[in-house]
Amino acid sequence: MLQKKICMLGGFAVGKTSLVRRFVQSIFSENYLTTVGVKIDKKSVAFPDKTVDLILWDLAGEDDIGSFRVSYVRGATGLVLVADGTRPATLAVALTLRERCEAEF
Repeated sequence: MLQKKICMLGGFAVGKTSLVRRFVQSIFSENYLTTVGVKIDKKSVAFPDKTVDLILWDLAGEDDIGSFRVSYVRGATGLVLVADGTRPATLAVALTLRERCEAEF
């Protein structure tokens, strides 16, 4: 069985936790829950020849890029950048987070 670490990155209150909960638990809540630090979930995805365990790291939103801990993404297979289409500044935050990760790894 393969395990792949996937990190959810984006600004504050863009919907990272909602996306993870929808994908892992098939639920959506209108209530806002802020993530403190990091929340880790697992989702097994079956393919015809193997099963892959996705280890989803839901990182706390960062509008202050300086406080982002790049160490959380160490060892990640992939990043999911999340932005809020109604708040254009969140796209800039997501792209800056990506640049920081690329510079480190």
